Amino acid sequence: MTRTRRIILFIVIAFALYAVVTSPQQAAGYVEDAFGLLADAVRGVFAFFDNLLS
Repeated sequence: MTRTRRIILFIVIAFALYAVVTSPQQAAGYVEDAFGLLADAVRGVFAFFDNLLS
């Protein structure tokens, strides 16, 4: 990993920890939304292949 990537990764992790500590309810909402989007995407892929095989 390059030094720049490590610095960017550190900043992203530090910001995420700051967001969780300062506003845990809002951070939980973001995580819930992200997992909801991921679940919808997976359902869409499964529906596509199900319709493709039907």
